[in-house]
Amino acid sequence: MELSKDIKDIKTRLVEIEYEDDLRINVIIPLMKALGAIKVEDRHGYQEKGIDVYFSYKNIFNKNKHCGIILKKGDIKKSYGNDMRNITNQIEEALRFRLKNPLEFTSDIRISEIYIINNGKINNPAREVIKTFFDTNIFTNFSIYDADILKNIIHEVLTKNRKYIPDPYVFEVDTFKDVCKMITKANETISSR
Repeated sequence: MELSKDIKDIKTRLVEIEYEDDLRINVIIPLMKALGAIKVEDRHGYQEKGIDVYFSYKNIFNKNKHCGIILKKGDIKKSYGNDMRNITNQIEEALRFRLKNPLEFTSDIRISEIYIINNGKINNPAREVIKTFFDTNIFTNFSIYDADILKNIIHEVLTKNRKYIPDPYVFEVDTFKDVCKMITKANETISSR
């Protein structure tokens, strides 16, 4: 993979995604699985409780961290229109509501990390509104990933797992899910040895 061209192609294809469902189902959920997340769930819709995607991972003490992704399509700008209201409402729900533990089904959990992810730009005033909202709720375990950060993560996953995917592979939204399945399967095989 040629670094500069692939990065540009990945970002171009990410920005071109027209529907949040495509971003969630064909990019984010498969990417989380390829990164090694445990129990990745699509929570968009009636069971959302503020998060579009749930996932877990083991921390350094081998304990599960329960995480949520709030996903938005396109650019996020500070305006007091629907975008920022929707995002802050989702954050508030994610912080307030408990979820049935997707790993054990015996208890309720709270989300301990939140990721705001979009396939466009997030301008600085919008970032400040989001940071202030988290600060007001005394919640510091959050990250904001726009298309620039997302493209780097995707490129890193593809580069690191190059031997498990068809060569040459050029990032396409329609094929990324299958490529991530190959990566996930290969990594599961390696970890079970």
